[in-house]
Amino acid sequence: MGTNYKAALIPQRIRETIHGWGKAARRKRRHGHATDDSTTHTETCTVHSIEEDDQLLVESCATGEYTEVELQHMSTTTASPSPVANETSSLPTVFPTPTKYSGGLSRPPYLSQTESTAFGHNIFSYYNFSSRASFKCLCTENQKGNDDFEGFSVLSHDKPWERGSIWSTMGLYFFSLHIPLSFGGLSVVAEIMHQPVLDPQTKATSLLLIQSMELWGALVLLTYTAKPQYKLSGLFEAIEFPKERSWVHASAMGFGFLILLVLVTSFLADKIIGPKVLNNTILKEILSSGSISTMECFLIYCLITPLLEETVYRGFLLRSLTATMKWHHAVIVSSCIFSAAHFSAENSLQLFLIGCILGCSYCWSGSLSSSFVIHSLYNAVTLMVTILT
Repeated sequence: MGTNYKAALIPQRIRETIHGWGKAARRKRRHGHATDDSTTHTETCTVHSIEEDDQLLVESCATGEYTEVELQHMSTTTASPSPVANETSSLPTVFPTPTKYSGGLSRPPYLSQTESTAFGHNIFSYYNFSSRASFKCLCTENQKGNDDFEGFSVLSHDKPWERGSIWSTMGLYFFSLHIPLSFGGLSVVAEIMHQPVLDPQTKATSLLLIQSMELWGALVLLTYTAKPQYKLSGLFEAIEFPKERSWVHASAMGFGFLILLVLVTSFLADKIIGPKVLNNTILKEILSSGSISTMECFLIYCLITPLLEETVYRGFLLRSLTATMKWHHAVIVSSCIFSAAHFSAENSLQLFLIGCILGCSYCWSGSLSSSFVIHSLYNAVTLMVTILT
């Protein structure tokens, strides 16, 4: 520490005070003034470092304990021309009476005005930093929740189709393939065969050809409008993720949740509206006409139709919309279009919910195989229920 340890440990104002006391005592002895040892008072002063006092002040702020000191006007005693000290004061007369403060916090007596200002600035900076840290922590938790929600979808924002061609391609498919073939195909077959009413076996074969033509036309349209580096087969490729994100797990969870949702909605509809009788007479006639018609019907509804609808509404539309909006918004929009494309007002809500589950499954797994399997299994269960009833 060296020989100047007093300057390092004792502040300058205290050293000047002690030095003044010594000079006054020597002047008294020089002029013959006797001192009464019995009246000599010894004051003990505890000197803290700035860091220790800062810590004490922070602890007092935390516990709510403050020292109230009365505020008084500062009285300055003018220096006496006599070299003799004031008999009634323990301090030399050349030093002014210190100022007393009032308030929640008082400045330590060994700090100058500049040091006190810097000390207060550090204290308020500390609490300001604590407030900012708390706000930042809250924002971080909210951001983490948002990140977890957005992390549900693993679909890439790099879409295979141009943004400007999404709705034009969808409109071209809808009005040139879907409506003419799905809703007018059997009428065209009846005109060609000159039969006003087609038998169930002919209907089944005709539906198989019509759905195959629509699937082939949709694949050609989407391949032609896609970017050159993309292939439609890539929509069914599994993305490298942990086993929990595999398309098999997504298919199992999605199908179970879909069956539960259909049962609940059907039960509520029966209670509110009343029991509904299956009115798809064409499907009932095909299923009851023979084994060949039944096999063709399963081939249509469990393979061709799911492959067609999942490629168009999830692989093309949903995948394109996720690049322009949030994934859950894209699921809702694509499900609305999927429901409207069936032109069934009484089943529109149920079709919308089915589309949402299929879309969520595709977003979560990143592979179109999951939604295709769910769609196929659901149609198979529907056919089995129709046959049994």
